[in-house]
Amino acid sequence: MMVRWVILFYLWAILPQEAFGQTGESHLEKGLEYFDNLHYEKAIPELREAIRLGLSEKDDRIIAHEFLAFSYIVEGETEQAKIHFKEILRVDPKFRMDPDLSPKFLTIFDEVAGKRDGKVKKEKKKTLWYILGGTAVAGAATGILLATGGGEEEIPRIPEPPPPP
Repeated sequence: MMVRWVILFYLWAILPQEAFGQTGESHLEKGLEYFDNLHYEKAIPELREAIRLGLSEKDDRIIAHEFLAFSYIVEGETEQAKIHFKEILRVDPKFRMDPDLSPKFLTIFDEVAGKRDGKVKKEKKKTLWYILGGTAVAGAATGILLATGGGEEEIPRIPEPPPPP
């Protein structure tokens, strides 16, 4: 009897989990269901298991990491979320979040996506645009002044209010 249990345990340990009906896809499905029902603490282990078992489709891997990151954010574990956002970008460097998502999710993702070699990538200022824009405004103002006679007439002044009684 004991030998039978040892053999069963050995088979369980060496056989792939798919033989027992446990696939990455089944855990992904369960994790997404937990997430949809707002059970983030239950979604996390299911999504982690889906990733551990492996997901054959690239989109499934991205979804697993994405919803795992979301779950971690909701649970207050932003550093864990960042790890999974980085993994998404490793799988698909051109990945972009849906702009209609929670600003909390987008802010953390953008922070991770903006980092390259440990430094935050700064947007280049469009100085040429500012110079040309300023020049255009100044030119338009000069043109208006010249067209109206240079603005030499006196501008009426608003009288001072009377002193308080």
